[in-house]
Formats: sequence, C-alpha cells, structure tokens
Amino acid sequence: MNHVHNGGYMATKTKKRAKRVTKEQKELAKRYRCAYNYVFNKKAPWIKEVIVNNNSDNHTDKRVIGDFIKEVRKLAESNRQIPEELNND
Repeated sequence: MNHVHNGGYMATKTKKRAKRVTKEQKELAKRYRCAYNYVFNKKAPWIKEVIVNNNSDNHTDKRVIGDFIKEVRKLAESNRQIPEELNND
C-alpha cells in the first residue's frame, strides 16, 4: 500500500477497479454514435462547421450546438430506428 502524509495523519491510497461496461451501456453508446452521425450528416455545411469548431464563447454557436445535442439525445434515447446508410460503424 502507498501511504501519503496529509496534514498530520496517514491516508491510504487504494487502487480503484475499473467498472465493467454492461451490454446495455454498449448498445446505448452505439445508438448515440449512430444518432450523432445521422443528425450531423443531415445538417447544413455551416452548422457542421459550428459543431466541429465548437466556439463556446459565441452565443449563436452555443444555441446551434445545444439544439444539435438535444436532437441527437432525443433520437438516441427513442425507440426509432436510425437509418444505417449514414452510420460510420
């Protein structure tokens, strides 16, 4: 064990074990990736540029990115099928 001196008492560091990713989590992650790709590919070129550049200081860019995220989340968490032809998986 590693001991760290911390303000007059000894603290013990413990290794954290990585949590296993469940099948459901993997499936949801894939749905989010697919939804992101599908929604992104449908967007106008200027919106894609805003998303890629991600200028969080610009109010309009924040709104565009927020709307994009909301649309991706709504599709990913729905029961709707995401068209396969635009997915990069």
